Amino acid sequence: ILAVSILPIVEKYRPYDKIGMIINDNVPEKNIPLIVQDYFWHNLPFYAKRKVIRDYSIDKIVEYGKNKPVLALVNEEGLKKIKNSKILWKGKLYRKGSESRFAILLKYVRKALKRDYSGFETRYLIIKR
Repeated sequence: ILAVSILPIVEKYRPYDKIGMIINDNVPEKNIPLIVQDYFWHNLPFYAKRKVIRDYSIDKIVEYGKNKPVLALVNEEGLKKIKNSKILWKGKLYRKGSESRFAILLKYVRKALKRDYSGFETRYLIIKR
């Protein structure tokens, strides 16, 4: 019953597969890593099919992009600081600890179903070439 009723709802709040498809459709060059601003989602390396650099400050991402393309998952502050970037995806990602603590994840998914996104953070997947 759990797999049939709850898991499909939870998967709507775990868009890592969609993010991975967007990355691989838009940035086929596997030598361009995905840089994650100030956090790390453990599912991303699997779906992105490339190196994922975690916990970079926005200043480090900007510096990195001075002489290389930047593929990054940033918050709104980061989006404003990376000029001339293209948004590939915008959405909410769970940010209240590990998804392995399933009961806590379910609590925040339940809240999200009522439009309380306190357990989630808006992120932007961007590319700057």
